[in-house]
Amino acid sequence: MWTGDALQWFGIFLSIFLIYYGFRYQFSKAPLEKQLYSAYLPMFRIMEPYLYQNCRSIGKERVKDLLSQLLTIVDKHYELIEPNIIYWCRLLESKIVNPESKSEIDDIFIHLSVLIDREFERTRARLFLPTRDIYYRLNNRHYASKLRMYIDILLISIPQLMALGGVCYLALTLLQFTDNIVGK
Repeated sequence: MWTGDALQWFGIFLSIFLIYYGFRYQFSKAPLEKQLYSAYLPMFRIMEPYLYQNCRSIGKERVKDLLSQLLTIVDKHYELIEPNIIYWCRLLESKIVNPESKSEIDDIFIHLSVLIDREFERTRARLFLPTRDIYYRLNNRHYASKLRMYIDILLISIPQLMALGGVCYLALTLLQFTDNIVGK
C-alpha cells in the first residue's frame, strides 16, 4: 500500500507540521498570557457581577464607574484588546453622555458584556486554562438571552435523554423478544 518513499515523505510532512504548530503555540503563548492577565482578566473581574444585566438594575452611576474602569484598562493596554471591545466601550460612553433611550444603553451594555465574556473565555481556552462551564453560567445567570440559556440547558440534558432513549429502546426490544418467545 505505502511505498518506502511515500512513507518517508509522509514522515517529513508530519514532522514539519508538528514543529510548525509547536513553535506557533510557544510564540503565541506570551502575548496571550499578557492579554489575559493585563486586559481581559481585569475587565472580566470588573464586569462579572454585572454581566448581562440591564443598566436600570445596576444604576447609572455604577455603570459610569464600571465604564471608567474599563476605559482605564483600554487606555493602558490598547494594543492587547480586541477592537470591538474598544468600540463598544466608547459607544457606551457616548450614549451615557447623550442618552437617546434607556433600552439602547441596555443593549450596548449587554453586548459589551458578551464581548468581554467571550474574549476572556476564548483567551483562557487558548492557553489551556479552565473555563467556566454551563453549570457556572446557569448558577450566576451569565446569559445574554433566554434562548441561549435554553440551548445550554438542552445541551446539558442530551446525555440523560440519550440514556433514557437507549433504556426505552432496550426495554421495547426485550418486550418484543419475550413476546416472540412466549407467543410460539
